[in-house]
Amino acid sequence: MLFEEFGWGTAFGWAAAIENNLSEGETAMDAFFRLLDQYRAVVAAQRIVAGSGKCGRT
Repeated sequence: MLFEEFGWGTAFGWAAAIENNLSEGETAMDAFFRLLDQYRAVVAAQRIVAGSGKCGRT
């Protein structure tokens, strides 16, 4: 997600990618949890879209 969404290189791992792209005044922990929340929201939205084609009957 870091490369696809933000264009961040991850050759040195996800932690380095986050640390190298912190917003002004943001801690690495704050950035990590902000990105985790974003990821969870994207996954939840994809599940809703994927399940929207079902009629609900078995």
